[in-house]
Amino acid sequence: MEKEEICQNLARVKSRIEAACSEVGREPKDIMLLAVSKTKPNLYISHALACGQLEFGENRMQELEGKMKEIQPPNISWHMIGNLQTNKIKVIAERVNWVHSIDKLKYLR
Repeated sequence: MEKEEICQNLARVKSRIEAACSEVGREPKDIMLLAVSKTKPNLYISHALACGQLEFGENRMQELEGKMKEIQPPNISWHMIGNLQTNKIKVIAERVNWVHSIDKLKYLR
């Protein structure tokens, strides 16, 4: 996928978000667009970053760790959207900006 195609896709989604916000009286700036980059190559993430996308979600810890090592702009925000493994909680807590998949109270502790 070329950078231009990724930028066009992001622009279409943002336009739909703006239209939906307009219909319900919300501000588009209050909506976070999360690009789920699971199974996508790092080049696609780099293209999306160049188009202004800063929020990326992964559902597998191993894939997230690899992408975090290779893609390190200071303004990127990583989201864990998959199931947490007990042995990975400390890694997650120190490195990601958001965790969307906590299913046990003991994980929060």
